[in-house]
Amino acid sequence: MKVVWLAAVLVTASLTAQACSDTPVRAPAADSTDSAPADSLDTGTYPLTPGPALGKAESDVVGRRIEAQRMSSAVVGPWEVDPDLNRKDMPNAVMKAEALDGVFSHEAANIAITHGYVTGFANARSTNDSAIPHDRRLKNFVMRFPDADAAAAVAPLLSSADRFGPGPVSPISIAGHPDTHAIAGVSDKGKQAVAAFTARGPFVLYQWGDASSTQTAAQIVSATLDKQIPAIDQFQPTDVTELVNLPRDPSGLVSRTIQQKEQRSINSAYAYDRRGSLNFALDPIAMAAIEDDAGVELMSAGVATVFQTKDAAATARMVAALITLAAKGRPGQAGATPTDPIPNLPGSQCVADENSNTCYATVDRYVIEAGQRELLDAQQLAAAQYRVLQSK
Repeated sequence: MKVVWLAAVLVTASLTAQACSDTPVRAPAADSTDSAPADSLDTGTYPLTPGPALGKAESDVVGRRIEAQRMSSAVVGPWEVDPDLNRKDMPNAVMKAEALDGVFSHEAANIAITHGYVTGFANARSTNDSAIPHDRRLKNFVMRFPDADAAAAVAPLLSSADRFGPGPVSPISIAGHPDTHAIAGVSDKGKQAVAAFTARGPFVLYQWGDASSTQTAAQIVSATLDKQIPAIDQFQPTDVTELVNLPRDPSGLVSRTIQQKEQRSINSAYAYDRRGSLNFALDPIAMAAIEDDAGVELMSAGVATVFQTKDAAATARMVAALITLAAKGRPGQAGATPTDPIPNLPGSQCVADENSNTCYATVDRYVIEAGQRELLDAQQLAAAQYRVLQSK
């Protein structure tokens, strides 16, 4: 199965499962970091050496994408506001200007663009209670503008222009945040919704909360701002004129991760830090605990997913935890069960569910996760990624 990341977002990366099962899971072998003879591994047609160094952004388009990916670690996850807001609700993603029509009214989107919208990163989750589908929902979107003056000017305009649902909207105040411009109304799904815009330096912080009452929706927005404001204050934005000079792969991990021949997701081709990576996890609360224990420093997702941990000793623990999480399954689905490991790769493990197969391996301080529909393909991909990481 694909076990860690949201398929709708990182199209080629893996997905982590949720829910419950008592399926027994094998622990990783103690020799999981033993080397395998290179010529003994079946790597199919996958590349076996790192890709070329990626250099600088060189273009404004790429620079804006990288800046948004940097911002991902400063965007508060809805589950940090309310642990029940842990169900994927929409793609969590880098937001290009042309994507704003999918968030705001057409008029509001145009206002953001004409005021110099640079880039942004969004996350959205809803409650996990299947008995009350989408009982509460939160979208948290941090937008970057050229400077503080532009952000301050556009926030009230966005609030005035944005519209949602079948009826009218009206201004509403947000407790503890007098500088926030917010509106309340009824969503298309009949829930009470609050949309809020807050200028903070060169950023505009946007929250959408919906719930059974306007009061609850406003409380969700207020609680998010309590966390989002200090988080974005810690982020150092790149000057707009320097976006073209942002490094595409400062750690070198992206070039050492097997990539698709053509980039299919705007979120890929980047090594996210621990906080940034959680935006894409199916169960970010469980993944946060796993990544904290392993000391995950970076996550790079291409065809395969590679985690850089604090040391080699942490990799076996991380693999065991990922497989245990996969065994729990998703709501309404059976968990993953063990299947054949990667031939001739000591300590490797593979699991399968009704849709796909995922293989795990470790090399030095890296954890490899390779999910594909067919077991052989997953084994070959993981073996090839192992070879790439062994390359000097």
